[in-house]
Amino acid sequence: MKGSFARCCALIAAIWFLTSFCFCLGNSRAGSFVGGEIDSDTIWTLEGSPYFVESPLRITAGATLTIEAGVEVLFRGNYEFIVAEGALVAVGTPSNLIRLTYDHGTPGSTWWGGIGVWQNGKVNISFSVISYSNYGISLLNPPIAGEESNNITNNIMTHNTYGIWVGHESSENYIAGNNISHSAKYGIFLYSGHHNTIVHNVVYNSSECGLCVGNVTTNSTIAYNDFVGNRNIAIGFDIWGYWSDTRDNHIHHNNLVGNKIQAIDNGSNEWDNGYPSGGNFWADYGGQDNFHGPNQDIPGADGIGDAPYTIDNDTADRYPLMDPVPHDGCEPF
Repeated sequence: MKGSFARCCALIAAIWFLTSFCFCLGNSRAGSFVGGEIDSDTIWTLEGSPYFVESPLRITAGATLTIEAGVEVLFRGNYEFIVAEGALVAVGTPSNLIRLTYDHGTPGSTWWGGIGVWQNGKVNISFSVISYSNYGISLLNPPIAGEESNNITNNIMTHNTYGIWVGHESSENYIAGNNISHSAKYGIFLYSGHHNTIVHNVVYNSSECGLCVGNVTTNSTIAYNDFVGNRNIAIGFDIWGYWSDTRDNHIHHNNLVGNKIQAIDNGSNEWDNGYPSGGNFWADYGGQDNFHGPNQDIPGADGIGDAPYTIDNDTADRYPLMDPVPHDGCEPF
């Protein structure tokens, strides 16, 4: 496990070095200059990289933009990349990542707008590095019956204001295997939507919230994630106390380690997967494991704490796990 974790973190460090190093190269390399509307099928090739974005981008109805593995997309202003009614396919490989970031100088957290998915737009984004944007990826497209939703997998998202924002009833999205770090506000924000799957992500060092959920958000699964070192709330439901109705979301088999506040839930959500599957690993849990069974009253350990983990007066993880859950990708700290 330690070897896998070390390899994972070495990869992240290498990518971070390349991301920083290439800021100084953006203006001196040959490349392609893009902006405006993309209204027909288009491919951004490795040979044409880097692509310098000099005005807002918009993919329109019926068009698909495909970005090849290894391509760099460098934004020269605070421009949004809108997928309005078309599609974006940006699929790199573990050894040849796509990179979308700011081009000039020392970037702040809002130096370009991010990727916004609107109306009937669809995206498939994998093995990409998205950094120094306002909304890294915002999914604001309501579901369409019979059509696939968005796929956001195996990306590195760092130093964005929001890593991933899901709203406007955007539903049945698959968000998995991403490493989301150093978000100026929220790592992941679910703000209305249903049946979304949030699994196998690492959310680290977010300023306000690792994952916050509000408005009408129901029947989503948040499982097998690591929430580590978030500076305020790791996971929060209805933290604002108004205009919210989060219910029937399922939160289990997550590792919560070193966060200032592990969890808040002012909604009606489930924090375990029943017995014997269990709930979440809470690094600050102080209970013992001397009993087993659904009521934890039969002598003999089972890897589940004998007493629930209390989140608030009416919310608890009934079956807190005694050991961290081993996950795919970066292993738990």
